[in-house]
Amino acid sequence: MGAWAIVKSAFKLIFQYVKRSRIRLSADRGFPDDDLFTLFDELKIDYTIRVKGSVKVFYRGKWVKPVIPGQRVSSLRT
Repeated sequence: MGAWAIVKSAFKLIFQYVKRSRIRLSADRGFPDDDLFTLFDELKIDYTIRVKGSVKVFYRGKWVKPVIPGQRVSSLRT
């Protein structure tokens, strides 16, 4: 069984006991991974990933920095 299959199986088990709406994942800078974000989107799981200020993300059709100058925290939502 591959790593993604294990992660999907783990979430299926978790979803038997916890509503999806009650789950929000938070990860640090070491976790920015397109496949991981895609999996979270497929499973309809909210997530927060901390990134460095120099990182750009493709959001609503354009590349943007998720950090607002002068603020420590910024949130991008679809």
